[in-house]
Amino acid sequence: MTVPPPSPRSLFGSATGMLALALLGVEALAGVQSAIVAVTTPLMAAELHGQRLYGVVTAAPQVAMFLTMPLGTYLLGRFPAGRLLGWFTAVTVAGAVTSAVAAHVAVFIGGRFVTGLAAGALATVSMGALVTALPRAWRQLVLAGFSAMWLVTSIVGPVYAAWVSEALGWRWALVLYLPLLLLARWGVARRLPAEPPDARRRWDVHSGLLLAVGVGLLSTMATAPGGVVAAGCAVAGLLVTGLAAVRLLPAGTARLRRGRPSAVALLFLLSTVYFGAQSITAIVGHDVLRFDAGRIGVLLGVGSLGWAVAGLVTGRFPARSRRVFLTRTWLSAALLCAGLSLTAAATAGLVPSGLGWYAAGWAAAGVGMGTAYLDAINQIVEPREDGVTPVGAAGAAVIGEAVATAVAGTVSAGAVAALVTQGAAQTVVAVPLWAAAAVALLLPPVAARIRN
Repeated sequence: MTVPPPSPRSLFGSATGMLALALLGVEALAGVQSAIVAVTTPLMAAELHGQRLYGVVTAAPQVAMFLTMPLGTYLLGRFPAGRLLGWFTAVTVAGAVTSAVAAHVAVFIGGRFVTGLAAGALATVSMGALVTALPRAWRQLVLAGFSAMWLVTSIVGPVYAAWVSEALGWRWALVLYLPLLLLARWGVARRLPAEPPDARRRWDVHSGLLLAVGVGLLSTMATAPGGVVAAGCAVAGLLVTGLAAVRLLPAGTARLRRGRPSAVALLFLLSTVYFGAQSITAIVGHDVLRFDAGRIGVLLGVGSLGWAVAGLVTGRFPARSRRVFLTRTWLSAALLCAGLSLTAAATAGLVPSGLGWYAAGWAAAGVGMGTAYLDAINQIVEPREDGVTPVGAAGAAVIGEAVATAVAGTVSAGAVAALVTQGAAQTVVAVPLWAAAAVALLLPPVAARIRN
């Protein structure tokens, strides 16, 4: 069957175009979900007295994701992607409803864990569908379209989450959007190929378990009795997580081997910087700077908007030369470093601590992330003569981003939880943000090891 080239007519009049539209819809709702979690977490913690458990709340879905992420790649070689999408969407709904009706923070965490079980498998299924079901021109169009979706959800997501939380409560914010999620995923599922897209793959159970255990250890930092025990949990968690990541990611990623391994390392660092800071942005705003749900929504919205606008440009004009790619990476590093330094300064009280400076810094960080993110993804999924299959490349991108997000997010949230509950000074609470700004400076030398 001949696939028509991308055009307005083929977008709405072909099976490939309808699949692309459905994938864009799913991505838009993923952006809404992210905003919902960020806005509702501090509100839930205040109502259910769970501030000390921020690290656990952040880690629970990540631990679950790592249990099922290798499973998604394994299942993708055995079952049609559409069927898998349907199965795990049902699990997503069950988890969201469980969190919404929670009367105790432990039940909320349980619901987030169930949602993470679905998200882990769906991450590799969705990326695998994008890589294998769409030709290159369509894939690049969809990746660029993701930025357009982020542009919409950067406004819609925080507004929805903040408005529903204020008007009806944070519980309703977790479930009112679910019918749209079901509709969007059904639209993708019915248009995916009826056969498994890749050869049978091994289910790496041991690496998934190691990742789950490692992130679980990291999440206990804020609740561990005594500083020595907390430090031991942190060191053990980092070691176990690192070992699992080395097993799952392409050989040579940790050594920054040229080619795809360095591209995965670049995405890993980007995710560490941005998502590590994002995991505490709303928490710092609510618990330190005393922002209400509306201002938290604005704060998250400007960051997502910055990412979306930059991503829309880089998605429409992907870097086709080494010079452009490296220039964008330098610009990304500068914006991330400057933006996160400004948010840290606002947290520490070095500049006025109202919404303005904090939001300006977070918006700059969002632009920095959007400047390099899609180019990093393209460097990973583009075919190379290294023996990695399309699904394997998709899995590397998903796992690299997920491991970095889990580790950085869990460590940052756990550290802030411990500092806030102990009444630490604002200058100390700002340390994780300063650390993220410093890590951003490592992006250009890693990017220099990728050959286009």
